[in-house]
Amino acid sequence: MKSMAVLTILVVLLPLAVLAEETEDGADSQGENASEGPGQPMMSIGLSPMGLDLGLLYKYQYEQRAGFQGGVSAGVSPSSTKLSAHIAWSCANAELRAQYTLHSFLGDEGALLSFDSPYERFDKDDVWRKKGEEEHALGHQFSFQPTLRAKFGRFFLSNKTDLSYFRIVDGDGPFFLIRGTLLSESDILVSNTSAVLLAVHEGEGGSSLMIGPAFEIVRAVDANLTHQRLSGQILWAPFDRTEWYGGTRLFAFAGSNLQDPNRRGKLYLGLGLKINFSL
Repeated sequence: MKSMAVLTILVVLLPLAVLAEETEDGADSQGENASEGPGQPMMSIGLSPMGLDLGLLYKYQYEQRAGFQGGVSAGVSPSSTKLSAHIAWSCANAELRAQYTLHSFLGDEGALLSFDSPYERFDKDDVWRKKGEEEHALGHQFSFQPTLRAKFGRFFLSNKTDLSYFRIVDGDGPFFLIRGTLLSESDILVSNTSAVLLAVHEGEGGSSLMIGPAFEIVRAVDANLTHQRLSGQILWAPFDRTEWYGGTRLFAFAGSNLQDPNRRGKLYLGLGLKINFSL
């Protein structure tokens, strides 16, 4: 479908994956395999249109709903590879996370493309016309992500802000297509995602099925571009979370671009799978 904005799928998928983690942390049963002790080495596996992600992390809970986390991860896709390291502190109603990611763009599959102006079009068809112009380059991303969340009965509320500084090294530029928008070679990307999920099913072991809307606004500061999106989403955690595979989550979403330089009114959709398990 020409109205399906594939690049938008990539932009929205990560906030939704994070939301999947946040809503579970806000539930009454805290953390995967929480009964095994305050400190837990864990492994995560994620699969999405962005590629395959593998991560190792360590969680330490000094109270039932509060703790620290740190970890490293690696991701691979046909267009790029990445290495990340993060630290985070969380409690029942908030989380603070800092992360560094090194991106390596492989010069294929639409990454990395240069544009002369932030006012150029960068829709799917425009990207297709630039096929063969992808660049090999490195990208540095420093992120700070505060999150607020709350639970009211069967309703879960979440508001996540992502402040990211991007620096592209050895790219032609002066603007680059990254995360569904144009950024300068040294730019700040600010996004805020608010979501409300209704738990239509909550199992005794922590399994759940949730549905609800989400609203996202994204701002590329130096490029002076703004995007707004509204989506509906489904999150399914099918297993008892006391089991080693209890961190399995599947999610799906669909929505519309309310404000976008290229894709206003166009639809997007996506699917994803993430598994966290104790080592």
